[in-house]
Amino acid sequence: LAFISLFSVFPDLGISKILTREFAKDKKREEDFPAISSLKIILGTATIGLIFIGSFFVTQDIVIRKLMWVLSLYILMNNSLDTIFAFFRARQHMEYQAGAQIIQATATTVFGLFVIFNFPTVQNLSLSYLLAGFLYSIFILIFFHFKVFPLTLSFKKSVWKSYLAMSWPMALSGFFGALTRTGLPSMRM
Repeated sequence: LAFISLFSVFPDLGISKILTREFAKDKKREEDFPAISSLKIILGTATIGLIFIGSFFVTQDIVIRKLMWVLSLYILMNNSLDTIFAFFRARQHMEYQAGAQIIQATATTVFGLFVIFNFPTVQNLSLSYLLAGFLYSIFILIFFHFKVFPLTLSFKKSVWKSYLAMSWPMALSGFFGALTRTGLPSMRM
């Protein structure tokens, strides 16, 4: 998880925080949502590729490598929903985010406890996280699509450039925050 958390900033690059601000400021900016969703899919796919390649340098143990891959998919699913949560925050519907996070925590706990008591291996536990995250993501995407805003994809590079230009300070902050959370040694004298 420490290795994967180093990469957790790349699927978002601070875009979700900027999205909340921009959508709250101007409701017309919501038309950028399909382009931002497309960008997040591209960033997430690239991040999975980086984790996959990086896992070969971190360990030679195939079991740990597979755990990294499964947990990276889980983290990517959670990060991909940050865009939807940013949309909720911009519209001041944080109750949707709170409800979604309660569902996520409940599903992860139920699946995790089931696996721990019935099939207690690290591999099975990581798969339970992935299954809970997958089901939770599907639920949120369906809810969002039909009740809040229709999900579509758009590949507008001008929108991507605009949001990436605004979000790079958040991305740097997130990356250095991830470094400190992983427990890397500090530079104290």
